[in-house]
Amino acid sequence: MIRRFKQLLSYNLLKTIYLNFRVLPFHVARKLPIKIGHHVDIKGIHRGCIRLKDGVKIRKYMVVIGITPFPMISTKGAYTYLRFGKEGYIEFGDDVTIRNGVCIIIPESGHVSIGSDVNINQHTKIYANDYVEIGNHFRAGWECQILDSDCHLVYNDNKKEIKSPIRPIIIGDNVWLASRSTIMKGVYIPPFSIISSNSLVNKSFKDVQSKGNIFAGSPAKLIATGYYRLLNDIYEHNIKHFFIEHKEDEKITVDSDFNYKDYFCRR
Repeated sequence: MIRRFKQLLSYNLLKTIYLNFRVLPFHVARKLPIKIGHHVDIKGIHRGCIRLKDGVKIRKYMVVIGITPFPMISTKGAYTYLRFGKEGYIEFGDDVTIRNGVCIIIPESGHVSIGSDVNINQHTKIYANDYVEIGNHFRAGWECQILDSDCHLVYNDNKKEIKSPIRPIIIGDNVWLASRSTIMKGVYIPPFSIISSNSLVNKSFKDVQSKGNIFAGSPAKLIATGYYRLLNDIYEHNIKHFFIEHKEDEKITVDSDFNYKDYFCRR
């Protein structure tokens, strides 16, 4: 009983009910697929500004916005902010979590597509003037930036030209943006990639065919392949505790039949 009461206090029930019925069709909204925290500010709300992807099984609270049970940064006063232009919208897959302090701005007719099994951590910013696509099994550490626009124009007096500041961003499945990574316009990040902390990705890596990529630096470069983030929460918890209890061990060797693909999902 106490646990259920605490869960009820962890989110804003009235705002949750209002938002679901305000933006989603009635037959979808009645299942309450979107859960809203107390500190969530949404501007430009209109019918269809938040959508669920076709083919996804609708279930209660499959998308959570503005709730951080175990914060890395204080959540006091940290509002999650979503702003939509007249035709802007965001669509979600299943099991998506948007933490406190995240800012998603979709002006005019911009579009953000987010896959399933996604966790976007505190104080990350997404700006989609045109199109930002984020694949399945995606993780963003705190204070990342994904910007498909330079936001301002630059005149090149040498070439007498002004280039478009807007180009779409495509992020493949199983990508991890470590904390304070920045993804700029026109970037393609291939599946099974890790962007090292504090890296600036300002060019497309569409020609990279390898998997398990690590990109690092400013500007980011491919520095290694064959590395995969394991996303299974239970497995990660157990391995971390092993290292805590065995401080002399810096690594473990897994069995030859270890299938890393079994650990690409949260559970």
